[in-house]
Amino acid sequence: MVLTAKDKVKPLAQYLIKAFDEQAPLLYNTEDRSAGYIIVRDRQDRKVRHPLITLSIAIVTTDSLSYPSRSAVSAPRSSITLRSYQAATVS
Repeated sequence: MVLTAKDKVKPLAQYLIKAFDEQAPLLYNTEDRSAGYIIVRDRQDRKVRHPLITLSIAIVTTDSLSYPSRSAVSAPRSSITLRSYQAATVS
């Protein structure tokens, strides 16, 4: 969780997406990136496909809170507006 000023939300989200897009592909070899998944063994030693890592960012506005804090934002409140944007995926 990151608390930031409302005017910094979009630049921060854009920075996080850019950093993710630059770094996430480095976690995989060319073959796995091309396939769009990795094959790993599960606990029963079976080969299973797992999708590549993705990034999700949720933005919660706190305009209705007099003192925005982690606990206030984390608490279920009908007055908090949740905005969700689909971010990047590894390609």
